[in-house]
Amino acid sequence: MKIKVIFVVVCCFVFSLGLISTTFSYEYVSPYKKSKQDTSQSTLVTSQQQTQTVSNDIFVLTISYDTLNGIGTYTLATGPKFPNYDNWNILYGGSTQNPWTSYLTIRSYTTRTDYVTRSQYRTPGIVAVNGYIPVMLNNYGTVYNSEIPLGFVSKWEVTPDGYAKDDLLIIQETYIEGRSNIDDTRLRITIHVHNTGTSPVDIGIRNLLGYDFNLNSAPPFGERIPDKPFTNTYQELLEPRMLYYEVVDDMFEPSFRVFGSVNGPFFPIPATPPNKILYASWSNQFSHGFDVIVGDSTNDNAVSHYWGDDVSNAITILPGQEHVVTMYVYPREASYVDLIPGNQRIDTVLIGDTLQFELLTVSPYITDNVCVGNVTVQPNFVTLEGRCGFSPVYDTVILAPVMSDTGFFSLLFQGTEGSLVDIEEIYIAVLTPPGLVPYFTAQPHDTTILEGDTLEFVIAAVDPDSSGPLVFSM
Repeated sequence: MKIKVIFVVVCCFVFSLGLISTTFSYEYVSPYKKSKQDTSQSTLVTSQQQTQTVSNDIFVLTISYDTLNGIGTYTLATGPKFPNYDNWNILYGGSTQNPWTSYLTIRSYTTRTDYVTRSQYRTPGIVAVNGYIPVMLNNYGTVYNSEIPLGFVSKWEVTPDGYAKDDLLIIQETYIEGRSNIDDTRLRITIHVHNTGTSPVDIGIRNLLGYDFNLNSAPPFGERIPDKPFTNTYQELLEPRMLYYEVVDDMFEPSFRVFGSVNGPFFPIPATPPNKILYASWSNQFSHGFDVIVGDSTNDNAVSHYWGDDVSNAITILPGQEHVVTMYVYPREASYVDLIPGNQRIDTVLIGDTLQFELLTVSPYITDNVCVGNVTVQPNFVTLEGRCGFSPVYDTVILAPVMSDTGFFSLLFQGTEGSLVDIEEIYIAVLTPPGLVPYFTAQPHDTTILEGDTLEFVIAAVDPDSSGPLVFSM
């Protein structure tokens, strides 16, 4: 696994900001800019093809173009290279390629409307108890099959028509990322909500995952980093702080597990921290959407990720703007490198000053081969000891530039656990401090001259901070 995070130290060089978006962003064409005729890397799934399936042999992803199960509804299973568990459900219906229980809901707080990709709670067009009217997205949707990345793009163009009341372009990307390797495979789900209207709109986003490990439709749930014990009872986690969560086939002797992102882990496209994680019965969540009944049975639990779960933290999208959230499902915990909180933006380093910050490598496994160190030979002013040991492993980077070190530098650090590698790339600007006294680089020495002779010599000086023209005088 390779994760590249850019921290740019900016003084007065505006162009350096471009490094953030250019290097940090995953390159793809935004789906709402594609036309149906653009088939260079995507194929429109027709209504005759009720499902489509793609796989990297670790994950098998199936998506629906069936108006009964809902356009864009998806499911996930293991593939033939998943160790010991070929063709197992990860999400309900995965092994039979029948997408049914995992789907998207967009709530408009502005018009009190719920846009759903699944024939879900309440009858479409009927006012719910809380006053929100459900509108099925089937009539507005198309699905594209994508080869690069591997997966699908579902697109719904919503306009007011008597049922829908908002102008929205909703995009759901479901991609299998990584090669045929359990260490780097992951399902990425990215949701775009674009306001195509003329007025601001307040929305909420819910993504429901119907985890189902073959015969276990209520897999236990556990918070990870910091860890909490597994549970199979109702959990409503507001502003959750854990890095990710784990779901397993058995609470006491787990043999099969997958993980879901929360505040991490750290992938090239970062996971978007949700406002709420809900672990509750699927039927409760199916029937009530954003308004789940607190406390319920535990025989068919599912996990929902919410962004803007309540009107008090609704996401406001201005006309012509969009809001994007991303989450992941993945089969193995992975090591990662992170800058210690408080040092997540490195200040400009001035000549003569010393700056230090800590790097941290974390592994979720109890192992003594976790390391933090350099990737390449660093400039002379950079010092990092390089350490290995039991997770977590800390090391201190010290920057002490001298006059000859002025410039911009790319520093690469890595955290490793066995064959897993995570890389931090940090850009440092080493600048001369303002107000430095000019100094001579060439000057005359004591000499003797005879009357009537001519003596010539060169004097030269440097202004370290280039604050103005140099003036020589006697």
